[in-house]
Amino acid sequence: MADRVRLGIIGTGQIGTHHIRRYRDIPDAEIVAVADLREEEARRIAQEYGIPHVYTNYHDLLAREDIQSVDVCLHNRLHMPVTVDALRAGKNVYCEKPMSWTYAEAKAMADTARSTGRMLHIQLATLYEPETRAVRRLIDGGHLGDLYLAKSVCYRRRGRPW
Repeated sequence: MADRVRLGIIGTGQIGTHHIRRYRDIPDAEIVAVADLREEEARRIAQEYGIPHVYTNYHDLLAREDIQSVDVCLHNRLHMPVTVDALRAGKNVYCEKPMSWTYAEAKAMADTARSTGRMLHIQLATLYEPETRAVRRLIDGGHLGDLYLAKSVCYRRRGRPW
C-alpha cells in the first residue's frame, strides 16, 4: 500500500513492544525500523515482529528519509531531547506520556513542533474514551458553568495513583 505511514520505534522496552503489537492492527501503519541501546533485545523484537532495520543510535533511524513518523517509547526524562531531535529531523512524533518532567521541556517540544510544521501527539488514550468525550460535550455546551477547578483520580496498573 503506497500511502502507508512508515514508522520508526525508538525504545523496545515494555511500552515500545506494546506499541509495536498495537501497530500490527493498523493496516495503514508499517514499522520500518527500531532503535534501542540494547542491541540484542532490539534485534530479538525486530525478528519477532518482522521489522527489517535495527539501530542502537536513534539518530541513525532519524536519518532515514523513508520514515515519516516516530514513536518515542523511552524513559520519561528522554522524551524531550529525542522528540525535539525527531521533529527537527522532519518526523512527526507520537510520544509516550508524560510529555516531560517540566513545563519548559514540554513547551520546547510544542514550540519545536510548531516551528518545524510537524505533528506532535502525546499518548493519552483516555482522551478518546467515551467518558472523556461526554465530559467535553458537557463543558462545550455550557452545562457545567465556568470551570475554574477540576480534580480527577484514577488508579493505574499495580494500584499506583496518578
